[in-house]
Amino acid sequence: MTQAAEAGRRPARRVDPQARRSALVEALWRVAVRHGLDAVSARTVAAEAGASLGTVTRVFATQDELHAAALRRAVDAVRARVASVERTGDAAADALAQLAQVVPLSAASRPEAAVVHAYLARSATAGAAPALRRAADALDAELAALCHRLVAALSPGGLALQERTRRAAELHALVEGLALGLVTWPHRRSASAAQELLRGRLEQLGRA
Repeated sequence: MTQAAEAGRRPARRVDPQARRSALVEALWRVAVRHGLDAVSARTVAAEAGASLGTVTRVFATQDELHAAALRRAVDAVRARVASVERTGDAAADALAQLAQVVPLSAASRPEAAVVHAYLARSATAGAAPALRRAADALDAELAALCHRLVAALSPGGLALQERTRRAAELHALVEGLALGLVTWPHRRSASAAQELLRGRLEQLGRA
């Protein structure tokens, strides 16, 4: 039997659709982190992933679908990083370690955070795709839920729900502001100062 005939009898290699989808999303993130969100297209993602343009367009029928999947990946990544933080029993230290997975306190984490903020800005425009808006809202909801959990863990017993909610909203706003500042003005914002602001607020929550 010839090699060609043997090849013809081999079963076609099955490709996991989810694995392919994930690989394309990861390729998008590499392009965006290196060159910015405006450099992302089906063509640049295909080149980064070592795939054909047709593969990208078969998996993601539109650019909007591709971008929404990328932002959902950011939501999943934040959730996974926070969940992976080892708890020590020190509520304030544990809370700070979890928030450090959200606020880009290291230079290495800032490029990815910059892409997230670019997506959030894009999602707020009038012509934003509904799927991208939903992904942005999911990211906001994830951070809000984290702040509520942290305030509940830090607050003394008997604190009224309305007061816990107010404190969680304040913490949420602080985290958002610090993250935006570190991404937008890295030459004017200090990661160590941001960390100390978070630490101080968390310790206050534990005492109040």
